[in-house]
Amino acid sequence: IVKDITSGTSGSNPKYMTVFDSKIYFSANDAATNKGVELWSSDGTVSNTVLADNINTPANQDSNPREFVVCNNILYFIADYGGERLYSITMGDSSATETTSIDTLEVLYCYNNYLYFKGDSDPNVDGEELYKIYSPTSYELVLQLPGDSELKIFTQYQGSLYFRAKDGNGKQIWKYNGTNAATKITNYDSNNNNPDSL
Repeated sequence: IVKDITSGTSGSNPKYMTVFDSKIYFSANDAATNKGVELWSSDGTVSNTVLADNINTPANQDSNPREFVVCNNILYFIADYGGERLYSITMGDSSATETTSIDTLEVLYCYNNYLYFKGDSDPNVDGEELYKIYSPTSYELVLQLPGDSELKIFTQYQGSLYFRAKDGNGKQIWKYNGTNAATKITNYDSNNNNPDSL
């Protein structure tokens, strides 16, 4: 055992181990200090297995760090504090920074050294849509569809990014090369199609 974060039988339930900047980042619950499920890091020693950031600061409030992705030497993850938000840690930093104020983030994917994600709550955009992160402080909308796009399933093939999104004709497969506008490459019957894997 590297460190007994929560002594006793309950355990700290460490999850989502991700290697970044010569450390392992993960979520864990230190019940003894009433900090809840927060961001931890470890270099494999007891002394340096520590709480990296208490994002949701009220006692016993969880930020539940999850969906860790390393992209272009930056660690990104989702955490809860005033909504589901995207956070990042750059090389050499010891704490996390909120990257966007867009809520309902999930489906993080690194493509061509940029992070792509599904986001909501932008006052100028209708529903959950596809966004692209340029840096920990800048992002843009990649694809806007009517209503909730129900974005899901990212994969790369021959230099392009493929994903599922819903438009007026139901859930379809889309293609994006990182520069030009995303294009729909299927036109399935809206009543019968539901692509679930690529």
